[in-house]
Amino acid sequence: MKQLIVGAFLIPFLICGISFLGNFISIYYGSSRSIPFTVMLSVAAICLFVILSLTAIGTVFERNINGKINHPCQTNAVLQSIPEKKWFIEPYVIILASEILLFGSIFIEMYFLFTSFWAYKIYYVYGFMLLIFLILIVVIVCITIVATYFLFNSEDNRR
Repeated sequence: MKQLIVGAFLIPFLICGISFLGNFISIYYGSSRSIPFTVMLSVAAICLFVILSLTAIGTVFERNINGKINHPCQTNAVLQSIPEKKWFIEPYVIILASEILLFGSIFIEMYFLFTSFWAYKIYYVYGFMLLIFLILIVVIVCITIVATYFLFNSEDNRR
């Protein structure tokens, strides 16, 4: 039931909330591109009634069709002790190290790109930006794989 509520409300209402905030700011500054308030309310109503009802129907339908969950393996009823972790295996340290590596890998490329903009030296900027984006995607994939390996290797399955 908790997954139903989070899945139905979190993403749609987060997006609606950000849209409402951006629209209120554009109305405050008198922008001609602001969306009318009634349209925003109708979008929020669609999110509330359509998305919530379809998510609830899908969840109930899926649980009634599948019935009892058959796990592929048996688990031990006695909880095993979790070994002490070193400081660099903590999830917060792994997340911080991943972000530092990601920032460090892309900072120099972005520095040269912005320098070329500000120094009025126009190179092949869009091709260079595409190359930076591809490098960023590769680094994100590699860091995600390594961080996931470290988290699984710590043998702490409580999270």
